[in-house]
Amino acid sequence: MIDAKWLIKNRFFCLAHALQMSWYPAAIAGKLRKMPKHHGSTNLEGHAMKSVFAIGAVAAAVLLGAASSALASPSLSFSIDGGANWTTVPDGGAGDANALPHAVTFVGSLGNFVLNVTTGTGNLFSPINLMDLNSINASTTAGGSLIIRFSDTGFSDLGNIWGQWGGTVSGSASVTASAYVGTSNTLFEQSVLLGTLGPVTSGSFSNNFSQLAPLSGTYSLTQVITITATGPSNYSGDFELVIPEPGTLALAGIALLGLGALRRRST
Repeated sequence: MIDAKWLIKNRFFCLAHALQMSWYPAAIAGKLRKMPKHHGSTNLEGHAMKSVFAIGAVAAAVLLGAASSALASPSLSFSIDGGANWTTVPDGGAGDANALPHAVTFVGSLGNFVLNVTTGTGNLFSPINLMDLNSINASTTAGGSLIIRFSDTGFSDLGNIWGQWGGTVSGSASVTASAYVGTSNTLFEQSVLLGTLGPVTSGSFSNNFSQLAPLSGTYSLTQVITITATGPSNYSGDFELVIPEPGTLALAGIALLGLGALRRRST
């Protein structure tokens, strides 16, 4: 059984070894090109180059896949009393209307917020750590407070974190969006504030922030949307965090560039 965390920790060694393995069929193909053409030599060269592409592709796929599989399952949580009590919806657990892994959807009413369709997506089969919190919420004339949190664990120090938030607000409401790092790598931990956007009170909006992650090791990320309504209101928005993984992407890029160069030489 291959351990995903071991692959990530030793990705430089793994990719270097895979590229070294791909050098052998490439070298054979080069020798075949220099030999006098006989029946079947072209086929041998083609088979050798196919081995290069296959090995390189497998190396990139293993590394990129390992980066995403090391992450735990995300969760949504909601509070209608200022954070004193929470309703938590774990990925694949009670209240999750989404069958996809690393995606959590809640549909239902929460106090005076009679319409709530909220989806959070974690790191879905991608080497780029991406969190997205999309929500539609509507309150009655009584208004009230609604806090929405989406959290995932298993992220590592990768440089800048980008936050992007856009949508619409109508009626009597004020909405803010915040993002946090959890240094203990636990769900919904808010030990370090990455950025806060808003408040937004009406109309269409688009905001963003960029923050350098000053952390090492493994940590959690939590997105928070806070809606404060004094009457009937509607919020519809999308809040995403993008965390590039330059080490893994650079290695995969080197592998793919190498494959492209070898292919050009073979034609």
